[in-house]
Amino acid sequence: MPIIRSLAVCGLAAGVAGCSIHPLPDDVTNDTTFTIVQKIRCEARDALRQEVADELLTSSDPQTIQIGQAVLDGDRDIGTLKLEELRPEAVRMAVATYAQSAIAYEFTFEITEDNNNNGLLNLRDPFGRGFFSLSIGSVTHNRQRKSNRNFLISEYFSTLALNLSAKTCKSSGTRNKDWIYPITGRIGLAESIDTFLELDRRIGLYPKGKDASPTFADTLTFETEMSGSLGPSITLTPVTSRLHVSGGSGTFSAKRKDSHKVVVTLSSPPDPEPKKTGAAFGAARSTAATTTIQSAVNEVERQRQIEFFRTQEEILDRLDETQ
Repeated sequence: MPIIRSLAVCGLAAGVAGCSIHPLPDDVTNDTTFTIVQKIRCEARDALRQEVADELLTSSDPQTIQIGQAVLDGDRDIGTLKLEELRPEAVRMAVATYAQSAIAYEFTFEITEDNNNNGLLNLRDPFGRGFFSLSIGSVTHNRQRKSNRNFLISEYFSTLALNLSAKTCKSSGTRNKDWIYPITGRIGLAESIDTFLELDRRIGLYPKGKDASPTFADTLTFETEMSGSLGPSITLTPVTSRLHVSGGSGTFSAKRKDSHKVVVTLSSPPDPEPKKTGAAFGAARSTAATTTIQSAVNEVERQRQIEFFRTQEEILDRLDETQ
């Protein structure tokens, strides 16, 4: 019976929750935390490539349009672009601004896994003309495991262009939407980055603080819950006149809840460097660039504070409803 029970529980858990001591995303997705992060960074890089191509295609210069089409088709890597080959000045400045912009991602993985086991044993004793039956009370064994993983990454757009090649991103796996486990698929960064750049260029985002850069934030939360149960039973009919086990039954259930949150913040330089030559996505080391990435990180902290006060308000509202 112990072997049958173990096989049943872990068989169920393998299909539902992973039967793990330390619950992790790769228990059910085969994607490690590193792979998930790389996929999201590659999605940001793809969005940046699209934005650069769209900008170049707005040019009135035939050579710049040709470069833009090559970028769009994947024949030209944005990390190889030179400012001197981009015209007119407005297009060149726009691309330079992209290169000096920054993005920060705060990841939070919360996973709760439950395994509940319940067993019942039946005894039977033949006597005289009938049978004596006795059911021994059920034994319950419930287990719960939780994990919470949190970390912050920040980088310049130029880092995405230079350090993430098309080959690297291709090896990260298919980048389609995953409706069951969204964090492992495309999460919609293209729309976030496009909206940020449109608002900043066409309307103008206002810096949130002195000596800060304009910022934009999106908080994406995904929840996936899986559950299942097994109710096996067994009946034994041995040839004996003594008290014996006649059968047993059990209920084995497993449940897992994954809550994933990604806070994405974007920041653009308040005063982009007016470079006219050199690599369009060269390493960002200017004072303006440093301010940009620090503003993106500071915006993550501001979003934490917003979430904290929002939670406090929800708690107070619930308390008021109970009074």
